[in-house]
Amino acid sequence: MKTSAWIVHMTIASGICLWAVVAFTGCAGGGGGTLDTSPGTPVVEFTSVPAYGSNDQLRGVVRHIAKAADFRIAIYISVDDGWWTKPYFATPTTTIAPDGSWACDVVTGGIDQYATQLEAFLIPASYSPPLLASAASFPADLLTNAVAQAVVSRSPTP
Repeated sequence: MKTSAWIVHMTIASGICLWAVVAFTGCAGGGGGTLDTSPGTPVVEFTSVPAYGSNDQLRGVVRHIAKAADFRIAIYISVDDGWWTKPYFATPTTTIAPDGSWACDVVTGGIDQYATQLEAFLIPASYSPPLLASAASFPADLLTNAVAQAVVSRSPTP
């Protein structure tokens, strides 16, 4: 089985940045329990990142929120140095399950499977995230409204 490695960078609302190199040898499930409502700064984490070139879903979990229905996940992918809304402009956010898990189709057209970065933002359900099509950067409004974010970089495995 091929092993893919990604550099993961998570930024949480308090401004703390965490960097880690994570190696995956397969798909890990997301969530599958009860929502983590323990005190703490809200966090969004990836539990399964599709390998470069794969059509698999991006999966994750959120922690330290009181109610999943109060939040959504906004996903963006970077293809050819531009950021794109996922899964679609018509549905620019991903619902969080009651247990805190979420899954998003990130390959919905073009050459999405070759995205080199995937970024997830935990946003209030009342916020409408910007629709991006080959944007050079994220709008300040998105960064201001995000409660937490996580990014993963990926590339072909030699």
